[in-house]
Amino acid sequence: YYKPREVITHSPKSGEDSIQKLLGRKDIFPIGRLDKDSEGLIILTNDGRITDKLLNPKYDHEKEYVVQTKNRFDEKFLKKMSSGVRIEGYLTKPARVKRISHTTFAIILSEGKKHQIRRMCAALDHQVAHLKRVRIMNIILHTLQSNQWRKIEGDELKKFLTSLGI
Repeated sequence: YYKPREVITHSPKSGEDSIQKLLGRKDIFPIGRLDKDSEGLIILTNDGRITDKLLNPKYDHEKEYVVQTKNRFDEKFLKKMSSGVRIEGYLTKPARVKRISHTTFAIILSEGKKHQIRRMCAALDHQVAHLKRVRIMNIILHTLQSNQWRKIEGDELKKFLTSLGI
C-alpha cells in the first residue's frame, strides 16, 4: 500500500484519516508505521504470522527510503548517516547511504526506531523536507500511486515469506 502523507497508520484521532478508513476495509491492518508526515510503502495484512517476524527488532530486515532535506548536505553528512548517528543516547546501526542530489539521498536501514531518519538528520543539523519509503525487504513500491494498493503474490510472496522464515 502506498500511504499518503497526512494519513495515520495506527490509532487515529477524531477527524484524522487512517489507512482502514481510506480503503474502507477493517479486515487488514498495517504492519509497522510511517509517521503522519511521511509517505510510501507499508505492508497490509490479515496474516498474523508475519507481524512478529517483520516487526521484532531481533530480525534485521532492510527498509529503503528516499529522503529530501531542506538544505544542501555534504559528504561528511552522508558518511555520518552511513556509519551511525547518536540519537538520544543510542547509536544507530550502520546504514547504506547514496547521494541522489545535493538535497536528496537514499538510505537503507536494518532497524526502525521511532522517527529514526528524521532524528538522525536533526542530530546532524538537517531537517527532513520529504521522506518516502520505497522498499521493505524484497517488496518494492514500484509504480503504485498515493493511496493505491496491490497484492503481494507469486514469486514475490514466496520470497517474502521465505525471508521471514514462514
